[in-house]
Amino acid sequence: MYGPQYSPGNEPTVLQISDTTFWLTLLIGAIVTAGALFKRLHPKTRAWLFCFGQVIMLTTPLALVLSSGFYGDYPTTDKAGSLYYYLDGVHERFLFHPVASLDDCAVQLIGVHMGHLWITAFFDLFLPPIGAFNIQALLYPAIAWWSASLLLQRIGQRWDNAIVLGFAYGLCLHVFRDLNWYTIEKAAIFALPLYAYSLLRSHEDGGKWVWAAGLFFAGAAFINWYLALVAGVGTCIAIAASRSLPVLKSLGYGLLFLSPLILYQLLLMGQGDPGAPVEHDYANLQTLYLHERAALDSVSISNLTWNRLELLNALNPCALLLICWGFFRGPMRGLERTLLVVSVGLFAFSLGPYLFSGVRNPVYMAAWWVVPGFWRVAKPEVFFYGTWICLLSIAASKWRSVSLKWAYPLMLLIWIWTVRGHPAFPGFSVFETEAPKLCDTTQTTNSR
Repeated sequence: MYGPQYSPGNEPTVLQISDTTFWLTLLIGAIVTAGALFKRLHPKTRAWLFCFGQVIMLTTPLALVLSSGFYGDYPTTDKAGSLYYYLDGVHERFLFHPVASLDDCAVQLIGVHMGHLWITAFFDLFLPPIGAFNIQALLYPAIAWWSASLLLQRIGQRWDNAIVLGFAYGLCLHVFRDLNWYTIEKAAIFALPLYAYSLLRSHEDGGKWVWAAGLFFAGAAFINWYLALVAGVGTCIAIAASRSLPVLKSLGYGLLFLSPLILYQLLLMGQGDPGAPVEHDYANLQTLYLHERAALDSVSISNLTWNRLELLNALNPCALLLICWGFFRGPMRGLERTLLVVSVGLFAFSLGPYLFSGVRNPVYMAAWWVVPGFWRVAKPEVFFYGTWICLLSIAASKWRSVSLKWAYPLMLLIWIWTVRGHPAFPGFSVFETEAPKLCDTTQTTNSR
């Protein structure tokens, strides 16, 4: 199963979309993409126009039906719950009444990473709530592609190669599977390459980038705690590999900016977990997270899957070929070696508690026993995002002397076949108003 099973009578109702809407969306996307041809614009602006225009076309007809229905299946426990908590104002209670929120089961369930609800509140100023969620589903893949390109250009010094390789990160199948079934912040993977870019600038230029990288780190945590976990582990490995003092300072700033949220999250965890069955005591609850959640939501070597998604579908085969080919293009340089070490370290975490059936993962289990609160990590597969962007960064460095423009049409054709044509790719569901009750643990056990 690629996603959650529907409960009886809870199947999504498919939204009917006209052919005119479909073709008009393609036309709008083509016009936006054409804006990248204006050479007077800044290269970063041209890159954004290209990425955004292409995403409009590839997610057709999302851009023209933002308020007509949900992008993906609805209702699912995660999506209906997220909409309900937003309309209930949990993000406002958390910010304006933090002490009282310690006993708020909605805050306990979601945790401190409520930045996505404030982003929704911003878009809710000029769109209905359903449109506020849908526009994030449109923007997040485009921003992820653009931010990955920003990092890859800095490393490889070529915008053409950066955009080609960044495509494989921003529009990977995993993002669209999350958009199909789960809460919107899981698709905010743009936070990782943006943080990596600021960290690289901190290492190379110092100055304002040292504390700016810390702000990016805190921002990633406020949107999605898992992204900050990936960023933090990756930064620690990078510091050990490169011994960069500016990067160490950036991590220190990040932890400083994040310290209020860390403290508050620990206080919330001490209050209990409304998403877990009440019959489990604390020790058994940790085992439950380890064996019934973390062990399932991971990268599998034996099955070659990324959280149940076939690896060749989740990772564009053309991008994989360019990465593998790139390793033979001369010896590894300093930054490339650091990226390789970080990618291997994050990959080890992405495997979760087991390397193979019955064979424990010593890296993951060491963190599980030593790091406070690490037992709550229910989705180690998210670490693979860090591995993937590191491998693409190595490819960008290796191919800096050769243009990869020729690869984009091939990657696009493969994407249409392996991603757009995949059963996990989102469709459109008619909006339903019914949602789980605020603290109904039978509905929220598998949420988030």
